[in-house]
Amino acid sequence: MKDSTFRIYWTSIIPQAAKILGRLWYKVHNNRRRIAVDNLMLAMKFPKEKAEKVALANFIHLARVSLEFPLLPHCNKMTTDLNALFEAIVRKDPIQWYWIHRRFRHSIEFTNFHRFP
Repeated sequence: MKDSTFRIYWTSIIPQAAKILGRLWYKVHNNRRRIAVDNLMLAMKFPKEKAEKVALANFIHLARVSLEFPLLPHCNKMTTDLNALFEAIVRKDPIQWYWIHRRFRHSIEFTNFHRFP
């Protein structure tokens, strides 16, 4: 698959198809919808309207993941290309490594889940 075709699938076609498919699943699977809404209301103490919105968003996300899954082997080439680009930048200007490393460490420390009890 060409890189441009891959990006079109990933950025425009899949999100739109996932919205349609997720909403369809939400409407068709009454039992699962009811279970999801009830669980959100019980566990998160959401009002019914907010629980329904979150459940719908979860159905849409599940649809998107199921549509993206077949494209994952193509991500390997993209990751390899980005790694090559990153290494070329660092070889050209080693100071960039310090800046990128510092930003990465800050983002890891910011999202460190060990600090939560």
